[in-house]
Amino acid sequence: MKIITLKDGQKVKKPGIYRMSNAWYHDDCCLGPSLSSTMAWALDQDCPRSVWFGSYLNKKREKKDVVRFDIGTAVHAAILEKDWMKQVTVVNATNWSGGRAKFLKKQAKVTGGVALLKDQAKKIFAMREALFSDKECAEIATSGQNELSYFWQDETTGVWLKVRPDIRLRRNWGVRVVDLKSSQGSSHPRAIAHRMQDMGYFVSAAMYLHVMEKVEGKRPYDFSLMCIEQSEPYLVNVVTIDELAIEWGKIIMRASIDLFAKCLKENHWPSYQRGVVVELPRGFEMQLEDRKNKGEFGAHMRVSGEETAKVFGWGNDPKTLEAY
Repeated sequence: MKIITLKDGQKVKKPGIYRMSNAWYHDDCCLGPSLSSTMAWALDQDCPRSVWFGSYLNKKREKKDVVRFDIGTAVHAAILEKDWMKQVTVVNATNWSGGRAKFLKKQAKVTGGVALLKDQAKKIFAMREALFSDKECAEIATSGQNELSYFWQDETTGVWLKVRPDIRLRRNWGVRVVDLKSSQGSSHPRAIAHRMQDMGYFVSAAMYLHVMEKVEGKRPYDFSLMCIEQSEPYLVNVVTIDELAIEWGKIIMRASIDLFAKCLKENHWPSYQRGVVVELPRGFEMQLEDRKNKGEFGAHMRVSGEETAKVFGWGNDPKTLEAY
């Protein structure tokens, strides 16, 4: 399928695959309002009013200057883009308090790049080196099409849906989608699973696969995460999101599309739901039930430090505790 190139300000008029800047993709880039996977997850986790306020739909919003987003942007550029150094301005300073540092940071943002302090730049270079030292990750990062933008118009609501896969890998048996994630947390599969729950990666997977299937006529065979830690030794990992998680993602995606369409139609973005009876999270409730069954809430389980010493036969002489 032909890839269409758009400049900033040019609108997407029909479903397809596009090349455009990251900033324009996240802006009002379609003929009508568009929904990204990030917004779909936010609509499930928050209220429509909050999502509207922080999105391109709010023409008066002010973009917050958050350093961790600069790190993430720089990591993506360093790994996925050949001319990434053109987008990065290294500032020879230890903080942003100086006048020159502030000027360079503002200038980089105006030109669509990112400014980094020298210590931050060293980290980006080290992370890039660590990822490309891994054979599998290096092959993924260099053998696919990076940061294409896909657009589709939902048949039921008419809402524009958009996804921007970091890497599209073409194989003889189909297409693989890989999303790059840099995190202050661990790249252990369990840690990634927890972040998937917190950040809604499974909803992104469902929406990416859905839109790409609609546009290309065939569903990619899997959705993977290539993760790199932001602290030494900058460990990497590649994991695949399972089909059950993606099925749950489809349910949330569909509900968010319908809610987005309703808010647009009524021109009303409601705040939080009222009159709800709040329950304990099921997992925490099960922990409490388990503690109760073990007798942990009995008075005999709540003893002072002195009583604990007597129970273990330490006596009242503090000297006897040194052996423990």
